[in-house]
Amino acid sequence: MTGAAVSAGRAPGLAPVLALLAVGAATAYAALAMGHPAATAAPVVLAALAWAAARAPLRASAGALALLVLALDDLETANGLWHSPLAGLGDIVHHSMQSIFPAAQGIPLTGTEIAIFFLLGVAAWRSARRGRAPGVSMPPRATLAVGAAYLGAVGFAIANGLARGGSPEVAVWQTRPLIETAALFLVFAAALRGGAGDARLGALVVAAALVRAVLAAWVRWVVVPRTGFPLEYATNHGDSMLFTIAALLVVAYALERRDRRVATALLVLPALLVGIQANTRRTAWLQLALGLVVFLVVARGAAWRRQAGRAALLALPLLVLYGVAGWSSDAAAYRPVQLVRSVTDSTVDRSTWDRQVENWNLAMSMRDRPLVGRGFGHEWTELFAGDEITRIFHRYKTQPHNQILGLLLFAGPLGFVAIWAPLALLVLAGARAYPRARTPEERATALCVAATAIVVGIQCFSDLGPFWPQYAVLTALALAAAGKLATATGVAR
Repeated sequence: MTGAAVSAGRAPGLAPVLALLAVGAATAYAALAMGHPAATAAPVVLAALAWAAARAPLRASAGALALLVLALDDLETANGLWHSPLAGLGDIVHHSMQSIFPAAQGIPLTGTEIAIFFLLGVAAWRSARRGRAPGVSMPPRATLAVGAAYLGAVGFAIANGLARGGSPEVAVWQTRPLIETAALFLVFAAALRGGAGDARLGALVVAAALVRAVLAAWVRWVVVPRTGFPLEYATNHGDSMLFTIAALLVVAYALERRDRRVATALLVLPALLVGIQANTRRTAWLQLALGLVVFLVVARGAAWRRQAGRAALLALPLLVLYGVAGWSSDAAAYRPVQLVRSVTDSTVDRSTWDRQVENWNLAMSMRDRPLVGRGFGHEWTELFAGDEITRIFHRYKTQPHNQILGLLLFAGPLGFVAIWAPLALLVLAGARAYPRARTPEERATALCVAATAIVVGIQCFSDLGPFWPQYAVLTALALAAAGKLATATGVAR
């Protein structure tokens, strides 16, 4: 072998050299611009993380991103009353770089969004060089068609709003979580391969929920009594989706596996329920109850469904009597009934009254453009004033609590149907795949895919929906799993 050949074979190439120069330049800039010794480590740490993600299997990188988004708290968690030692990292994950680092002005992307772009680039690079990875298939055509309609409706609503004098900044804010959900779906669709390996992502969701449940319990029963500061919630509203879907994952696994490992899985269920109780969000209990109802609807032919149906019929008269007796009672024994009444009766809960006022204003605001909507970049019209909340939530007219009515207002009925179609696809995929599933894992996935649509749909109706980061991760993960499941069971191609 000649010296030239040896040199060519061992040459580091231009890319590593450029990468080293970029890291060196970024380190020097960070030291000079931020004036803090710790800042000099940031470029090296980021470069190491990028190298690790580029080398690791995409499924591992996607799973790590999902875990970080779902599990980490930030400085706004628990209304800023308390935060864990990892809250600084949570800020980087959840908030824009320019809001955290003075030297990062002009970088409006969050750490999550930067990671999504990077992982999509890694997936595209690997696909171009090596072809599609073994076991990775394109999403079914129906999923791609729904995705195209989804993005088209969002784009049209943005154009419609800006053409009518809407604010570009508001339009970006309103649609950012919708676009992030679509991008995360592409990441998970490229990462998932089907089979037992993907079940680990479900385990990561449960692990993240356990971390948040411990955090919620600590804040509710340790921090709040110490400080005396009243908190309506222990972590945030978005954890209702996380706790509920994690609990449904455990229940679905237990229903379908029925082996010795089920007892181990069920051990974590009480902890998740404690997290729901500590976070004191009424919506979570409703999400859990209706998620279990979805299980009963989807699981046609399952033996446990027949057993549960008979038990429900026997218990129904007692439940009706319990509800009637407790509807007007304040006794602790009737707290489940009081919970249902507080959600439905505005005379017993001021928050419910405020939401009903906002819902009425949203519905009346639709009258000026009932077909194509106002477009993103606009506000809803406050025809009837509710409680003053500008001081604590100044975006309330551009970011409705009821995102279902908000989408109907901004995107119009046709746009709403297209934007809402992915959730309908989840229910359809779960219901059609369950009877064709060959393994307990596939059947459990079918149940949870369908239930996820109901859980996030309730969150959209009750409290901001897509604006919680849990929505994007859980919805995108469910959509990717639904696509793999539909392909594996022959439901779609």
